[in-house]
Amino acid sequence: MQNFRPLIGVAAVLAFLVIPVTSLSAQGVTTGGVTGTITDATGPVESAQILVRNPRTGYSVATATRSSGLYTIQGISPNSGYIITVRRIGYAPMTRDGIVITL
Repeated sequence: MQNFRPLIGVAAVLAFLVIPVTSLSAQGVTTGGVTGTITDATGPVESAQILVRNPRTGYSVATATRSSGLYTIQGISPNSGYIITVRRIGYAPMTRDGIVITL
């Protein structure tokens, strides 16, 4: 019985060496994101607050636009029914609902 233990260890190591590396990777894209640009009649709107919220799950995340009006939010669980609200001092809030986040 003791003679078989080294053989089992060698067989296990060889099995791992034979398996292609690509089949060992279990990682993949599991979240989505949203990106956009906020502008008005004069150009990009800096420091606008962007709120992405899913009322069914209670998840919400926020960010602010850059000087170019660009915003990006990543790491959002794919789902439907998200609501995006944009606010900025001096502007009326804007809301879009029914947003679908995909992978």
